[in-house]
Amino acid sequence: MSVRRAGKGEENKSKVKIKTKASVTGTGIAVCLLLLVAVSAVDATVVSIEPNNQTVPAGQSFSVNVSVDTVMNLTLHGAILHFDPSAMQATAITEGITSGLPHFYTFEDIDNLNGKVTFTYALNTDSSVSGSGPLAGINFTADASANGTYNLNLTEVELWNESAVVPLDGVNNGTVNITAPAGPALCTNPDPPDHDFGDVPEGQIRTWTFDITNCGNQSSPLTWGVGDDQGWLSETPTSGSTTTETDTVTVRVDTAGLSKGLHTGMIMVTSNGGNKDGTITVNVTAPLPPPAAVPGLSGTGLIAAIGILATVLAISVSAMRRRRK
Repeated sequence: MSVRRAGKGEENKSKVKIKTKASVTGTGIAVCLLLLVAVSAVDATVVSIEPNNQTVPAGQSFSVNVSVDTVMNLTLHGAILHFDPSAMQATAITEGITSGLPHFYTFEDIDNLNGKVTFTYALNTDSSVSGSGPLAGINFTADASANGTYNLNLTEVELWNESAVVPLDGVNNGTVNITAPAGPALCTNPDPPDHDFGDVPEGQIRTWTFDITNCGNQSSPLTWGVGDDQGWLSETPTSGSTTTETDTVTVRVDTAGLSKGLHTGMIMVTSNGGNKDGTITVNVTAPLPPPAAVPGLSGTGLIAAIGILATVLAISVSAMRRRRK
């Protein structure tokens, strides 16, 4: 049996090996930590207002998304978006990445008095979504008198997977810059001035109204005109001018002579503050049947009726005389 003892040189060599091994081990740990940080950064779940900043003219419409960046097995989500109701009004909420899947609960609320939009969407237990995208989209209309930068802030943001709350790595709020135009600006209500008259029998007339306002610099008048591209369409009035008041235009549809089926036309509003086009549709159906003739009295029928009336009157007069006696 032989025992090999390490000499001095071998001891040094052994120490070097050990030192090198320890160095590699330390480097490996550092690399692993860096990889974990990188993976954590990639998989960070963040909810943001998108775009985080935008500029819109006063009186015009705009939209924002409440979006999530990287979420796994999302089954429920909700939030409250706060805004300045003196500067903008919310008009609609649209569900995002969970739309189209079976839900057991949906809640949407627009509070333009206090400046809050609230939404909650909960999927059935057998449904979930993974990835990134909008949780909800919100449409706004900027007030015609607004001018400045306004905050859009998120609170009570919650994301859930099948069994627990999804931890958030951040919530990013947004801003919107509302600018007052230098001159007059055309606004219509609705915007654009679209309307579907639905089913209208051939030969019938229907009317609908929309409003025109100056949502720009109201020290300058907005002059406007309106026209169309179809003979069965007409508008009253066809032109006007407004500074602060609201002008109402009546759109008239006359289906006389139109074939059955869908008809589409355009109304064009032009002004010194911009132009807007509206789509007008009407579905022409079969004409209404003529009213039934009311039977009349003539000839012998009229003579007989007069005779009966005379007899009734004579009996009534005779009865009155007897009561007096």
